[in-house]
Formats: sequence, structure tokens, C-alpha cells
Amino acid sequence: MTVTAERPLGTATDPRALLSAALLDRLAARIVKDHDVALPLAERIVVQTAAFLAA
Repeated sequence: MTVTAERPLGTATDPRALLSAALLDRLAARIVKDHDVALPLAERIVVQTAAFLAA
């Protein structure tokens, strides 16, 4: 049996394109509230999580 990827490996997808701006803001605000971190860090957490899930 051969296993193939649906899309070529190494194809870069902008993780921010996977989420609407409103959802990204909402998730980041939730992280700030629940974990007491700065907003830029919370936004990075959301973007990196989206990238991980997309991989």
C-alpha cells in the first residue's frame, strides 16, 4: 500500500488565514483572561496552535 499526501509536503500555509480575525481576537482575549499573559503572546499562541493543527 502506498501513502500519499493530499497536498505537497512543505507547502506553507499562513496560519492566520485559517482563522477569521474575530475568532483569533476572541481566542487571544480568552488566553489573556485565563492565563494572565500579554496580548501579543496570546496571539502567537493562537497562531502557532492553528499552524500545528493544520500540519
